[in-house]
Amino acid sequence: MCGRYLLRNAPEHVDMTWREYYERIELQFSRPRYNICPSQSGLVLREQNGSVICDALPWGFKPRWSKYQPSINARAEGLLNSKMFKASALKKRCLVIADGFYEPKGPKTNKNRPWHLFEYEDQRLFAMAGIYLEDGFAIITNAANDEVKDIHDRMPHILPPQHWPRWLDADLQDETDIQALLSPGPYPGLLHYEVDKHVKKPGNEGPECIQPVQDLFDE
Repeated sequence: MCGRYLLRNAPEHVDMTWREYYERIELQFSRPRYNICPSQSGLVLREQNGSVICDALPWGFKPRWSKYQPSINARAEGLLNSKMFKASALKKRCLVIADGFYEPKGPKTNKNRPWHLFEYEDQRLFAMAGIYLEDGFAIITNAANDEVKDIHDRMPHILPPQHWPRWLDADLQDETDIQALLSPGPYPGLLHYEVDKHVKKPGNEGPECIQPVQDLFDE
């Protein structure tokens, strides 16, 4: 994952089965965000004292003993073998709320890589699997599947709503069960299109970040 995502839409018209989750998100939703970058705050769902809460945490994961820069991603394949991530993978899992994410196309050596926005056609909210510390979170990634692999080799792990309660359950500490929830799968309905280079600059915000390149050509 390149390190950008967006949350532009407040929850609405949601399935009643998940109403409680979305109401908690809606209470924290303050304004549309089109270009959430590392170190900036994102909305996460997590369990606290037996209840699910939604709050804002900075995007970046750094244990106090670490001498490295904060990590923004954690690979699903090595999550439970990692000194940095294992403790949180066992006890501090969260859901990172988004309605789209960006990936650049092509090798990292190419400074002018085109960026693509991935979203569902109805721009619905989804949850990326995450882990957290009290002062920040990381998004868990997997190898890209068929919907993403032509653009980028990694992608965030999107958890379907039926797995949300299990992922957030602090009593779940069986490594096999945790890893099973991170098995990559298809995401039917996930679309993508190339966006304007405006999104590449971390300080840029607003609808210009999701402007399709094709629309600019047609103007």
